[in-house]
Parts: sequence; structure tokens; C-alpha cells
Amino acid sequence: MLKCEICGTMYATYRTMVDHFNLVHDAARLPSRGAEAWLDELTSRLEENKGLRTEITTLREENKRLKEDYGRLLQKLVRLENLMSQPR
Repeated sequence: MLKCEICGTMYATYRTMVDHFNLVHDAARLPSRGAEAWLDELTSRLEENKGLRTEITTLREENKRLKEDYGRLLQKLVRLENLMSQPR
């Protein structure tokens, strides 16, 4: 675990600690960024996450359809093999 030296918050990865520092402490120190920029960054990340969730849902649905199609094709292949193996 990593600990923020400023506020003591604990983080599992270095990257999350750096993000925390950049968003919270760095934003507070720089007047040009401030709380408004911090809020904008969080809002942007939230929108990005929503988009990714939508994309994941779409991919799951497509994956389900593809599995169903694959199952139907396998059934047709088995029927075709059965027909071809029967004597004429």
C-alpha cells in the first residue's frame, strides 16, 4: 500500500496515488486549475466511464449473439455430417 504524504490517504497502486495527487493536491496549489478544473476532470472521467460501460454492454450483447450463431452453425454442421455419412 502507498500513502499520500500530504493527507495520509492509502492507495493500492502508484498510478492511483499519482492521480489523487494531481487531482486533489496539485489542483489546490495551482490557482489556474483550482476546484473547477478538478471538477471538470472528474466529470470528464465519469463521462468516459459511462461510454466504456455502454461499449462493454454492447460487446457483451454482440458476444451473446455470436455464441448463439456459433451454436446454430454447429448444429447445422452436425446434421450435414449425419446426412453425408448415411449410405445412399
